[in-house]
Amino acid sequence: MRPKIVIGLLTGVAVVAWTSPTIGVSFEQAFDPPSGRGPIVLVLSGASGAYSGISHAAKVAQLGYYAVLLDGGEFPFKYRKSAEDDLRRVIERAQRSAKALPGKVAVIGFSRGGGAALTFAAPMRDLVSTIVAYYPVTIFVSNMPDFVGQFQVPILVMAGERDPYCPLDTLRAMEAAAKEGEKPFELVLYPPVEHAFAIPGNTYNEEYNALAWQRTTKMLSQYHPLRAQTATPAPKVQLPSGEPVWNLSGDWDALIENYGPKVGDGTYPNVYRITQTGGAFQAIRLRDNPPPTVGKAGSPSLQGELEKDGFKRVDIVRGRGDVVPSKGHISEDGKKIFIDDGFMVKVTLTRP
Repeated sequence: MRPKIVIGLLTGVAVVAWTSPTIGVSFEQAFDPPSGRGPIVLVLSGASGAYSGISHAAKVAQLGYYAVLLDGGEFPFKYRKSAEDDLRRVIERAQRSAKALPGKVAVIGFSRGGGAALTFAAPMRDLVSTIVAYYPVTIFVSNMPDFVGQFQVPILVMAGERDPYCPLDTLRAMEAAAKEGEKPFELVLYPPVEHAFAIPGNTYNEEYNALAWQRTTKMLSQYHPLRAQTATPAPKVQLPSGEPVWNLSGDWDALIENYGPKVGDGTYPNVYRITQTGGAFQAIRLRDNPPPTVGKAGSPSLQGELEKDGFKRVDIVRGRGDVVPSKGHISEDGKKIFIDDGFMVKVTLTRP
């Protein structure tokens, strides 16, 4: 067993450093959750070294996660196979910790660590639930469509528009390739800031660091929640063909987000009641939509058909009755549904 030492307390969180890993990377620093066990979050620092990521790793642990801080520089882009292998070993090692809950890991990366997260963690759907990349280094990417084609998990990228290490044109190309490939991807740009705006130093920006942290915690809550690791999965039904599909029947909390040409209609909640027969389903609104939108209680809101891996097809039914073919996916525990018409409306359903 590797020697380990407690190197101190940071904002009430025990900081444990392993001094000599037997395999893979040369530095790991674990941050235990305040009590009990927590889902795993890996934090990959930038090129300035692992200690630049201590404050973020500690904040992640304070949320209730088991955080593992790594030096992002130890995952070189040009040695892909060895870097992937090292990352898998780190994840498997973290999963064996007495302070970790079983399940996948989330990955938060900064600068070079953000680039490493997108390069090595994004294809690991079997081990990774989601990625948050702060100003990821992207200048090494020569073929953006191929690079984005490997993304297999939901990803949030945040950067400043004046960042020379992840230039605006590469970020826009990444966003366009993700949209073309129907990847769950979000790009957030902060115009006034430069590289490393979330790390104390010459380019640190307290305001935008706080905004980015809010988005980080929202991403974790959505795709790597504290309670989801031990939650009982939603029920399934078996089709006559023998194929198992989710049983979506019941009332769901709905969040409707209007964007693009409908951004003026805002974001508002409703409750959708889904009725499922075999693999086919329909949903109705249980409340009137608020003005200026239309859609009365009892009117259709969704329809579609299920298959083993999720939706075979799904349509949003607008308040006036227009049926719009959309894209959607169901969370791994069957308790969240995400639907987007790709033009003006996103719907997120949560099973109470």
